[in-house]
Amino acid sequence: MRRTEIRLRFEEAYDGYEARRLTQEEAAMLLGVGSKTLAQLYLFASDRHSRESGNPDVLKIF
Repeated sequence: MRRTEIRLRFEEAYDGYEARRLTQEEAAMLLGVGSKTLAQLYLFASDRHSRESGNPDVLKIF
């Protein structure tokens, strides 16, 4: 899976979860990770630096 595809999937899952269209489990399934891993990714994405840039840079984890 390419980085851009990972980014797009994460953004889709993140936005869906934030808008309450997806549960945490559904978002985790979309990304192919467990719900605990997804929670860690969300914490990273909501970091002040990521929020200020306007684009969560979750790819540093991958």
